[in-house]
Amino acid sequence: MLAEACLQRGERTRAQGLLNQPACAVMPRAQALLARLALMRGDYPQARDLLISLCQRDADNAALWHDLGFAELCLGELSAAQAALERAQALTTLPELHALAARIAHAKEDMARASHEIAQALALAPPSAEVQGQHALIDLDCARYEAAAQHARAALQGNAQQHEALIVLRALAVQARDPGAA
Repeated sequence: MLAEACLQRGERTRAQGLLNQPACAVMPRAQALLARLALMRGDYPQARDLLISLCQRDADNAALWHDLGFAELCLGELSAAQAALERAQALTTLPELHALAARIAHAKEDMARASHEIAQALALAPPSAEVQGQHALIDLDCARYEAAAQHARAALQGNAQQHEALIVLRALAVQARDPGAA
């Protein structure tokens, strides 16, 4: 699909234009790409709406359930995020699912569970910049500052704009200047 190739090359605007064609409205693959674009631009309500419909049509697609869980998490709907995650976990075991479980546990302030899940994600696959950034954030919240800095630097090597890693390094810099600030 041409829109998917555009998306892989980082051409989001072109991909969006192609996916907005009337014929794409009935194509599940096109709708899944639209949901992914909505997630990328932070339009979580639209992503959730698209993903709910897609999950109803393709209940055995773990990637769709994962994305729905992520959208729900970003909307602060932790119970719905957990439910979508559990549906995905019933279908497969992927590092991305453990990373999402870590994010949900982190949002619930369950640092022990978050640390366990991020360790599981790292054990299943080479660490991605996203997983390293999430690990850095969890380490920061657990006052493991050296480990937080190490994981943040690793995340930035994989993606110089990795959001969580930048947050961690900024927080560590503030703490270095004023130890009582962190």
